[in-house]
Amino acid sequence: MERIDQHSARLGGEDFTLAMDANVSPLQIRFNVHKAPFDNKAFRQAMQYVVDREGMAKGIYHGLVVPDPVHWAPGNIAYKESDLTTYGYNLDKAKQLIEQSG
Repeated sequence: MERIDQHSARLGGEDFTLAMDANVSPLQIRFNVHKAPFDNKAFRQAMQYVVDREGMAKGIYHGLVVPDPVHWAPGNIAYKESDLTTYGYNLDKAKQLIEQSG
């Protein structure tokens, strides 16, 4: 709640209240994997590496969200932590994979 109180003060003080609740609706960007260049696995992996999830959580959402590596939230029947493949922000790896993808 401390972060929420800080944002309420920054956005208007006593006359403004920022209310937050748990939300398991992820923001998603989807690609048509049947059309180039997204039909290439290496290219799709490169796209994962260019997304700075931590930077977006801090810069856009002011640290009020937790970035997840997949579009299923914990608690969803499809979510299995053991199955997760995570991609951290890594532009060098993304460039390598784009070159590899042709």
